[in-house]
Amino acid sequence: WSVKTIPSTAEISKVHFMNEQVGWIISGTLRKTTDGGNNWNEVMSASGFYDMWFLDDTRGWVAGGGGIWKTIDGTNWTNINEPPDLTDAQSVSFISDSIGYAIRYSTQPNIHSIIWKTSDGGINWNSIKTIDDCLSQNIFFIDSLEGWFSGWNLIPSDGLDGGCVYHTTDGGNNWNREVFLDYNKYYSLLYRVFFLNKYHGWAVGGRPTGSRIVVKYTGTAVGVDQNETNVSEKYKLSQNYPNPFNPVTTIEFELARNSFVNVDVFDMLGRQISNPLHENLETGKHSIKWNAENYMSGVYYYRITTKDFVETKRMILV
Repeated sequence: WSVKTIPSTAEISKVHFMNEQVGWIISGTLRKTTDGGNNWNEVMSASGFYDMWFLDDTRGWVAGGGGIWKTIDGTNWTNINEPPDLTDAQSVSFISDSIGYAIRYSTQPNIHSIIWKTSDGGINWNSIKTIDDCLSQNIFFIDSLEGWFSGWNLIPSDGLDGGCVYHTTDGGNNWNREVFLDYNKYYSLLYRVFFLNKYHGWAVGGRPTGSRIVVKYTGTAVGVDQNETNVSEKYKLSQNYPNPFNPVTTIEFELARNSFVNVDVFDMLGRQISNPLHENLETGKHSIKWNAENYMSGVYYYRITTKDFVETKRMILV
């Protein structure tokens, strides 16, 4: 580890790197590095940012600073249109150029959090859910269906008070609380939530006079089947079946060695719409199921990506 000081009086609240050279930090304002962190340049004069999300080193969004901001080149930012309620958004999460989510809390007329969704890159937003008695902090989606947000529950009627994590499996329309940290035991607000995939996630938080907490989730990868023959001599992506399909299809593939695997689904315009697999798998034959019940009929493409192998195939939803 090496140490680098930043010319700012504000604390660094978030860091995000796309590769070894390009990254951003929130330190009151937004700063960017293109040399691995040796030098940091302020890229926006606005301040008061809370969160940021990047799809790659050119496309990103930040929340705070009087609204939601967008870049298409990684350097120049525009305050995109938003409802007045989103001027104080705490967090933003995008799964593609078009589909994204934002969250904010309010204490008027009572404590609640509002989840917003955009389908056009942030130009227009719709409020899709209000969660009462919750002070939200951070939202994180891995695809068009699965998402989480963390924060603090205050429910005087039930005597509940503590850090929380909520989970949706239908694109934000419905949310279930999966984590609640009892105030009397932990006294910890959960500031950030991060999921590697739908089976592995973490939430972190703390209070000045309370505990510093890391909450870990480990689920069962029920959607990934590994065949009995767990040795393969080659990489291979098979044609999905059934094809055409409605609404569920199976995607099979083979790995020549232990690999970190991404399976992505794209529409006809090349926009990523789903990431049904994002994890380490052992060598051998595997299969996953993709549920397209929330998508329109048409032609889609699925792609497998590992360190040593990339292949794309076509499928038809009817």
